[in-house]
Amino acid sequence: MMIPHVNGLVLAGGYSTRLGLDKGLIDYYGMPHRDYLVRLIRPFTSYSWISMRRGQQPASTCPVLYDTFPDMGPFSGVLTAVYFDTCAAWLTVACDFPLLDAEAIRELMDARDVNAIATCFREPDSGLPEPLLTIWEPAGGRILREAFKAGQTSMMEVLKTHQVRLITPSRPEVLWNANTPEQVADMKKRIRHHQSAEAE
Repeated sequence: MMIPHVNGLVLAGGYSTRLGLDKGLIDYYGMPHRDYLVRLIRPFTSYSWISMRRGQQPASTCPVLYDTFPDMGPFSGVLTAVYFDTCAAWLTVACDFPLLDAEAIRELMDARDVNAIATCFREPDSGLPEPLLTIWEPAGGRILREAFKAGQTSMMEVLKTHQVRLITPSRPEVLWNANTPEQVADMKKRIRHHQSAEAE
């Protein structure tokens, strides 16, 4: 069986209403986080894009895939991608994960099951799939398209009701997110501390 190649998609089209600013533009590592994530996943993918909605601040040097199915949250970006290239698997990564690193991406890629519709991390607390950090196989893309045609827009429901490869992350903190200014400040503090410790 020919294994589908993997495209990468950084989901940066949200409104970030709880935070009050664009999560993709937050600087955790010396650049907008959406650019950092594209660089992070690029070694694991054939091609990578930033998923954005029309009207957002343009990306710097990264290619953009604009939502063609607006106003459905992250589902908009993923659905656009699985229509854009129906033969590829898609590694989708939301801007919600400030502590995500190459080790976690490698862990997910190593666990990839091409016979499942998707491979994703299991939330350590809830045990549920994490839909915003997932490898969608072409079969998963087909199911998402069918769900959309049926009026369903929940990636979580698709993951819960189909054959999915679920793994528990070695370091749960890679799934932590920042939804308030206080949480963003805390994440920046953690990152600076980690970088200082590595430099010593």
